[in-house]
Amino acid sequence: LADVNPVAEVLSWLQTHTGVVAALGTSAHISGLAEPPYPHVRVEPSDGGANDDFIWVIQPELLISTLGDLDGTPGQAALRRIHHIVLAAVVEMPRRPYTAGQTVVSRAVTTSGTHTLRTPLGPVGWVTSVALSCHPAV
Repeated sequence: LADVNPVAEVLSWLQTHTGVVAALGTSAHISGLAEPPYPHVRVEPSDGGANDDFIWVIQPELLISTLGDLDGTPGQAALRRIHHIVLAAVVEMPRRPYTAGQTVVSRAVTTSGTHTLRTPLGPVGWVTSVALSCHPAV
C-alpha cells in the first residue's frame, strides 16, 4: 500500500484525459499546487478518507479544486463547468483501461457537494472532495 499514490494517479489521469485537457487547453493547467496558468485544477490530499483493511485496499480522500485568477477570469460559471468536467473524469477512473503496474482504482465517488472557494478578494473557484478505493498493481 505504500506504493499507492492517489494524488499522482489522479493527476496522471487528468493530465491525459482528452475532455479535461480540451476544457483547459493544456495539461499545464493541472497540478498539485495553486499556481498559474489559470484556470488551474489542483489535486491534493484531504483530511478525510480511511485505511480500510490496510492489507489490500485503502480509501484516500482528495480535494479537487478548480481555480481562477484573482482578477476573476474566466468567471465562476466557466470555472464550475470545468470543475464538473474534471469531476466526471475522476469518477471514470475505475473504468479506465488498465496498464500493467498501474495502481488499481476500483471506486471513485464525490463525498461532498461542490463548494465555492473564497478569498478576502472574493470567490476564486470551486472545490469538491472525492474518495477513491484503490490498491497496488497486481
